[in-house]
Amino acid sequence: MTKKLTSLSAGFSAIELLVTLFVASALVLAFYQLFTVIDEGNVNAKNAAIASDLASSNLTKYPSVSSTGRTCSNTSSPTTHTLLNNSGNYEGLPGDVMQKVTVTFPKGCTNDDLAKIESTVTYGPDEKKVTQATYVN
Repeated sequence: MTKKLTSLSAGFSAIELLVTLFVASALVLAFYQLFTVIDEGNVNAKNAAIASDLASSNLTKYPSVSSTGRTCSNTSSPTTHTLLNNSGNYEGLPGDVMQKVTVTFPKGCTNDDLAKIESTVTYGPDEKKVTQATYVN
């Protein structure tokens, strides 16, 4: 008995292989893009956390109005003083880092001397900002 050759073969055709390669490469590309987006998000979150820690540490330097070294002149209008205005490099943050701490007496000078201490950290080439504030007396 001899076998007859049929038009059906046991292997894959070139078209089937090309379609499979195209689908596989599209999936790899999609996963690569997803990975880069997730990685960029992680870097941004890490930078924001470092900047937030820096802003928080600047706030802890001024636990009371007397620690600011500023006195309120006898006025009822709000007054603001800059306590810190530095720029330079900071380990872990990209680009130039600017730190600014201000004290504001929102009620002017009253007996309670309520003051708002605000710490702002600006970092990176797109100048992202992190601000923390607290009230002290």
